[in-house]
Amino acid sequence: MKSNLPPQTSKIVLPKSKAGHPRYFFRGAFSGDQPKAIQRLALVVDDDKAVRHAIKSVLERRLHLKVYVASNGAEGIRQVRSHHFDLIISDVNMPIMDGIAFYDWLDKNQHQDVEKFMFVTGGNDLDTDIRAFRGGAIKVLDKPFALMDFVNNCTTLLRS
Repeated sequence: MKSNLPPQTSKIVLPKSKAGHPRYFFRGAFSGDQPKAIQRLALVVDDDKAVRHAIKSVLERRLHLKVYVASNGAEGIRQVRSHHFDLIISDVNMPIMDGIAFYDWLDKNQHQDVEKFMFVTGGNDLDTDIRAFRGGAIKVLDKPFALMDFVNNCTTLLRS
């Protein structure tokens, strides 16, 4: 008799119940022992609490990422030491440690998270963009940015 179960699922027939009905135990796809998808992680480093919250919200709702936050580069380093991030978004100008110094630390320590890095900056001037690119940034978005531009850039980085 041919089974209609997926190939990795096996059916084991148990003794009949007190009512005389056959009981089955499924091993495999039906028992919940399949590995779950690993959730991707993102880090948002920005000294502006409202910006951190807005970016976090977009990443969670649109891209289904688990998001950690930091208010400066030094806090970002502490987070990076604890987790591997699939995406890091950092402001350029912040107190204590700015985004350029944070990126430089990742780069000098040959940290793999540096490959998925994007700067966002409120400094809408050429000097800020040049500093960010000199820091090695793959992407730089000026605040305020269009939601779809932000989502598209994040998606591109996550795919690379």
